[in-house]
Amino acid sequence: MKRQDFSRFPSVKSGLSRRQFTLLASAVSGTAALGLPLAARAAGGLPERFADLYKAAAKEGSVIFYTDGRQETAQRISAFWKQVFPDVQLLITPLGSPALIAQVETEYAAGQHRVDVTHMSQAYVAKLWKQKGFYEPYKATTFNDFAPDYADADGAYYSPELYLLPAAFNTNAFPDRSALPKSLADFLDPKWKGKIVMPDPTTSGNTLTFLQTLLAKNYIDWDYLTKLATQNVLFVRGNPDVIRMLASGERTLSPLLSTFNLEPAKHKGQPIDSFVLKEGSIVVLSSMGIMAKAPHPNAAKLLVEALLSPEGQNVLTEYGAFWPANSTVKLKPGAPTIASFHPIQQPPATLDDQKKTDAFLAKFKQVFHRH
Repeated sequence: MKRQDFSRFPSVKSGLSRRQFTLLASAVSGTAALGLPLAARAAGGLPERFADLYKAAAKEGSVIFYTDGRQETAQRISAFWKQVFPDVQLLITPLGSPALIAQVETEYAAGQHRVDVTHMSQAYVAKLWKQKGFYEPYKATTFNDFAPDYADADGAYYSPELYLLPAAFNTNAFPDRSALPKSLADFLDPKWKGKIVMPDPTTSGNTLTFLQTLLAKNYIDWDYLTKLATQNVLFVRGNPDVIRMLASGERTLSPLLSTFNLEPAKHKGQPIDSFVLKEGSIVVLSSMGIMAKAPHPNAAKLLVEALLSPEGQNVLTEYGAFWPANSTVKLKPGAPTIASFHPIQQPPATLDDQKKTDAFLAKFKQVFHRH
């Protein structure tokens, strides 16, 4: 398997309870807003291709999926699943990555195995979970279509899609893009004081990845962060809150916003857009895996097969919020490449250390007075 070439590519717990979101997912019909026409087109021969697995999953009746994906993405997955595998109920629990990680680790510490498949943005946690035996390794039929960076060698976890963390702005406040900051250093200009919003790294895995990566690659240092702390930065719980602040004009700039939050908002006509700083944009690899002692093991395998298939990849990457990790899936015509965002890869050796992460968060709270 070859490593992927980027040039080929274009919250805390949700307010919905598990029961509420399950009802929403089950009620999805053929509306264009939820992407069901795409699901119908993408269904292809999946039920026939996985007939035996589908039959076994149907006997289990359901599959439980914890994911940090936005509601729009979850709705598209639900519509796709309902069209392709109607005899297996998909139960989605939306959680931000930190909350998802805490919930799974609490459940496992108590000897509880409630979830079948998890999906989160913290790749280093996936490596730790593999060491702890939290995953049930499974090599999907498309395993060889994923580069080593995107599939654990034993099939313990996969990166089903990639997304980026470019900077973002309110398009009404900046009709002339040339007025935007050009680099991270520009965010220290006094004229941006009181205009910057960011997700808090204690509740947002993306911000944690963003700041730790920039520190590890020497794009910023703690002196930079100390100066940024004087800019009256508004910290919110997650990317969806950044969207609300930017769209309302309450704040007009953010040094990072995930494409999987930004692109659906743009699609809805909200006045926000991304821009690329001189340093570039960090590429984030998600991690999805089947959990050990999953209550619905066959349905869990079926869900992983579906999301890693070309059909599932097309559903995940609709709107340009994600880029496919399956090497056989081509970008839609006109879609931007990852290369156009000047990608910055995460340094795994730094992000794999939980002690360093804890030390970073402690110092961050001190510098930004977040006690």
